[in-house]
Amino acid sequence: MPVFLEPTATVARPTSATVIGWLWIVISVATLFSSLEDFFTARKFAAARPDLGNDAASEATLDAFASLIGGTPAELLALTLISAVAIAGGVGLLKLRSSGRHTLIGFSWLLLVGSLIGVPYYLWIVVGTANEAADGLDAVVIVMCIMGLLQLFFNVFIFGLMLRSLHGPRIREAVAANETLRATRAGVAGS
Repeated sequence: MPVFLEPTATVARPTSATVIGWLWIVISVATLFSSLEDFFTARKFAAARPDLGNDAASEATLDAFASLIGGTPAELLALTLISAVAIAGGVGLLKLRSSGRHTLIGFSWLLLVGSLIGVPYYLWIVVGTANEAADGLDAVVIVMCIMGLLQLFFNVFIFGLMLRSLHGPRIREAVAANETLRATRAGVAGS
């Protein structure tokens, strides 16, 4: 019996595909739970928010705090959809599907570019705000800047490594072999 007709014939999944697939699943589930928590926390905060009347400074403080919580229905919907697509991409990569690989390549590029733009913007805002304050750069601002830079280096390292692996020959060849095996099985089953 030819090898491609054997029902047990499979393509070996590279360890890097397993790690990347599961990492994206875990990240996406954590993002989903975090967005749900923000949504319900925002609902609790809105229900418990006191009416301060005409106290503009206190209202501005409460508004700023509410915006830090986030949790709007639009944010919940967007993060739920993004998480669902990323989970599907992780599962697809674990099954060595080209759609899963391409989805995770897209998300990895998105987060890499987002980090390269977002973190410097965050640092620019933090330093600019600190320069306008009377105290200038204090210890909290310095720690925030160090944490921002560490986050940037971590994201560039992790997502760069993911992209290198996803574009690398091991995963690419395993996905291609699996797609060929699936097409062969579908062709044999259709005959």
